[in-house]
Parts: sequence; C-alpha cells; structure tokens
Amino acid sequence: MIQRLGRPFYPDFILWVIEDKDNKQRIAFIDPHGLRMARGGFNDPKIRLYKELEELGKKLCPASSGTRVYLTSFIISTTSYEEIKHVFGIGNHAKEEFYQNHVLFQEDYLDCIDRLLKIMLGSKCKRCVKSCIDIFYSFFRKIATRFWG
Repeated sequence: MIQRLGRPFYPDFILWVIEDKDNKQRIAFIDPHGLRMARGGFNDPKIRLYKELEELGKKLCPASSGTRVYLTSFIISTTSYEEIKHVFGIGNHAKEEFYQNHVLFQEDYLDCIDRLLKIMLGSKCKRCVKSCIDIFYSFFRKIATRFWG
C-alpha cells in the first residue's frame, strides 16, 4: 500500500528490475483499472503518483550513493481509449497524453507492455525489452484472464 494524500493506493502488480552491472534497481507499481471514476483527469492522485515516486527515488538513493533506485507507476486502463477520450478530464485528449502520464490501455495488448517497459527501462535496453515483453505478456495474460475472463 502506498499512502498518498490520505488515500491509499494498492497496486495489483509490482515489476522490479535489477541491473547488477550498473547497480540500478527499477521498480514500477502497476494498477489495472478503469478511468471513469478518475474525476481529476490527469491530476487524479493515482495518475500523478508516478511523478511523486520518481522524486522519492531520487531522494532515497542519490547518485552519490553508488546505487540508484528508480521508482514509477503505471495505470493500465481497462476502459478503452475510445470510451474514455471524450469524458476524461476536459475531454478530447490524444492517446499520447495518456502515455505521457503513464496511463496505458489494456486493449493495446503487446503495445501496452512494450510502452511500459520502454518507459521503465529506457530505449537503451531494446534487447532486454523484447524478452521482458514476452515474459510479462504471458504472465499478465494469465492473470488478466483469471480476473476478467
């Protein structure tokens, strides 16, 4: 549980990547849910959490410590982009705006996982992103099938 402005956040998944060679750890809190109840649009605490986690990671392990911890979060929207784009926040948001705010869409399947890993790991890890996508997609598909049929 992550406490944010008095509102608890319980992510369903935590993806933790350890890069031994560079002494880095990347931790992403991932929460699949719909966006219809996100009344604050991109200012909703669950959506903004990734920014606060990124700042927290910098404070926890400054570069001078020798170990870097990168924290972030993602919302995997179970509501389709077409359903939400006109009613979310002020409406008419481009899909790219959602991506920039770490909101991805379950309907995009492999593209969703690819985007998540590229944001989390950076573009320098293209080889590892491909193998992570295969593993993560297989796992996520099994879990999603169990929960959502």
